[in-house]
Amino acid sequence: MINKARILHIDGLRGVAIGLVVAYHLFPNVLRGGFAGVDVFFVISGFVIHRQLMTLDRFSFREFYTRRAIRIFPSLIFVTLSVTLLGRYFFLDYPYRLLLNSVTASSVFFANHYFIGSSNYFDLESASKPLLPLWSLAVEEQFYLLWPLIFWVLFKSYKKFLPTLILISLTSTLYFGLHSSNYNFYSLQTRFWEIAIGITLSSLKYDTESRLIRVARIVLTCLVIPILILGLGEERWPNFYTLVVVLATAVLILAPGQTSTRFLTTPILVFLGRISFPLYLIHWPLISFYSNMKPAYIPLFDKILLLTLAIFSAYLLFKFLEIPIQKLKGFSRTIIALFLSFLLLFTGILALSFKSNLPDSSQTIRQSISSNSSIAERNSWYFSGRSDLPEPEINYSCGEDVLKELVFACEKGKSWSQINAVVVGDSKAEIVFRALLRNDGGYKWGFIGGGLSPVIPLTGDLVSGTVKRPQSSNVSDWMSKQDRLKTVVVVSATRNLFSLANDYSLAEIEQIENLEQIKQQFTSWLKPLDTAKKSVYIIRDNPTMRDPTYCHGVYSAFRALDKLVQVSEETKDCFYALDEFIKDSSKYIDLLEFSEDDLASIKIVDSTDYFCDSTINTCNQFKNNRLLYSYSDHISDYAADYVVNKLLLIDNPSIL
Repeated sequence: MINKARILHIDGLRGVAIGLVVAYHLFPNVLRGGFAGVDVFFVISGFVIHRQLMTLDRFSFREFYTRRAIRIFPSLIFVTLSVTLLGRYFFLDYPYRLLLNSVTASSVFFANHYFIGSSNYFDLESASKPLLPLWSLAVEEQFYLLWPLIFWVLFKSYKKFLPTLILISLTSTLYFGLHSSNYNFYSLQTRFWEIAIGITLSSLKYDTESRLIRVARIVLTCLVIPILILGLGEERWPNFYTLVVVLATAVLILAPGQTSTRFLTTPILVFLGRISFPLYLIHWPLISFYSNMKPAYIPLFDKILLLTLAIFSAYLLFKFLEIPIQKLKGFSRTIIALFLSFLLLFTGILALSFKSNLPDSSQTIRQSISSNSSIAERNSWYFSGRSDLPEPEINYSCGEDVLKELVFACEKGKSWSQINAVVVGDSKAEIVFRALLRNDGGYKWGFIGGGLSPVIPLTGDLVSGTVKRPQSSNVSDWMSKQDRLKTVVVVSATRNLFSLANDYSLAEIEQIENLEQIKQQFTSWLKPLDTAKKSVYIIRDNPTMRDPTYCHGVYSAFRALDKLVQVSEETKDCFYALDEFIKDSSKYIDLLEFSEDDLASIKIVDSTDYFCDSTINTCNQFKNNRLLYSYSDHISDYAADYVVNKLLLIDNPSIL
């Protein structure tokens, strides 16, 4: 069994793990599999925590959770409180709102489940989420809550049940790897087996110099290196490649061998291992805050500065915050642990309080100027996308008695029984709906859908064309039977119609081989509306580009810092050649070409000429010095006013 004299190499292993994670975040194209450092941490956590339980003469829940609070909460509170207070001076309203959501989730160790629904770890958008790495801390804390209870109930017989728990967790990983990559990545259910393998190590008996151990160490090391360099299997992580990383970590914990021991006990790795927790917490917020100001890229010199600042800050937290608190003795430790627990909860409550002062509309928050925004004036380029017209108040529970699984909205003060025209679709449809209310208040418009609501049929697999959300047919059938509904405006992002994974590129459409099947699904959805003689208008999707805040630097409240970082409004990679856009959209255009026999009453509204200038063959994010986009590939309210007022209300007066 492992003895205390050999624990030093585990600090070195922590140093390797944090080195992998930080290197991946700063140099993702160099070390594409560095994210696997988190898996190394999981194995180490399982081993260390269970080892502590095994060395206790008498198990005490109070002592166990006091030790965890003393170890984790000080740096965690410092980081979450810092990003809460400083975020207001760096982030625009909408990303700041998301930041506050993550602070609240992190304060109750629910961050992993929050990010399941809001972020893919490997997305570009992850850089705008300062607390994203706290998902793994949430997984560990959930484990800390459950395992001592299991250990106390089962005690020595836990060994009989552990293999079954590992098997269940591994099976969950295989299942969710195919059906929900986000859940698979962030969930304790699919990560438990990694921690549990660490648990098994603390009681294993073995010969450190056996031939099997030596061969395993060499083979696993050879397998791990290409995984870390090439990022093998990142699409469905954790998976088989994760198992290789976990087993390699287990062998290094159990029997590192002389060569590995000398490497893992080098002063620099031991030092990094000692400060690995505060370094893990603080390095990503620094990168995220910087990326918010200069999103398209980080120069090499700036990366070195960020790394130095992260290590120095982590050392200060370790030296002057963590160590003094950990040295406390007796009952004072329990008092401090309780105080830290309340302080962490207070941080989450404070974030909720700050959030309540922000606009809450899914669109207006992105380009609104809240009363306490300190950076709105400095980022006037972004707010130029706001509408010049008053924003209507909207009731998002307008049709609560109709098709309850959907979002029904109308102007505040009106009921669904008054609606005689609807906009139906995803979040892009909501933008058009609000623009219609601004520009045509006398007409009684309603909205059905929003975001990923099951309104318009989507295809799943790009090859097989498996239908996702088949219940969408209920919506078109229901609308066709409503006599008072005369007009239906259909709006959907191209990526939703084709189930594209990328929010800012149409390149995946080229892979689609089942266009006719997709078209049949869409035609079948529209057919009841056509048969019922509804006036149906489909607004062709706008050019897909990156989020404006990725293309342009966001000025903070600190002018000296902006000058140091060299924040610029210069556009980067945010143009779209018109001929390329038409080429990339060819299958989407084919989807919207209906024959008179199929759908006689369908009319396509094309806004391409507004977003693109054929004389210079370019689609741009600005027109008349006004921003045409708001977030991701969604158009701004300013652009929506034009699309609605010119293309619908003027060019198509019959819509009324």
